[in-house]
This record gives sequence, structure tokens and C-alpha cells, in this order.
Amino acid sequence: MANAQKVDILIIDDDAYLGEMLALHFEDMHYTCKTVQSGNAALSFLNKSKPRLILMDQHLPDTLGLNLLKKIKEKTPH
Repeated sequence: MANAQKVDILIIDDDAYLGEMLALHFEDMHYTCKTVQSGNAALSFLNKSKPRLILMDQHLPDTLGLNLLKKIKEKTPH
């Protein structure tokens, strides 16, 4: 993980506009954010980076938030 991107907050929401608005809000408070629009994109990103906080929509185009949360917790129990 030598090239890991430092991200404080990962925002997972299929509404790109809402995700960007949330990211802008948190970036104004000096957090580093990454937005993705699907569960698969989130899992791919989490292979490269470990954010301090994840904000997730419950209804994503490829999964439900609770199912994604289970997969995330399997990969990173903390």
C-alpha cells in the first residue's frame, strides 16, 4: 500500500451531485474526501486506501448499503 491515497472520508452515493456537495462541505472543514457511486467502486477504492470515515447511501445501483457494510467489515473489521 505504498501508493495509498490519504482520504479522511469516503462518500458512497449513486447521486453524484449529492456526493460532491457533501465532499465540498467536508473539504471546507479541511478533510480529504473521495466520492464513488457504487458498491463495487467503493470496494475497489478500499483495496488501495483506508479512510477514517465512510458515509454511505442505503440504496446503491449494485447493492444495498447493509450488504456493502458487511463486505467492508469483513475486509477491515476496525
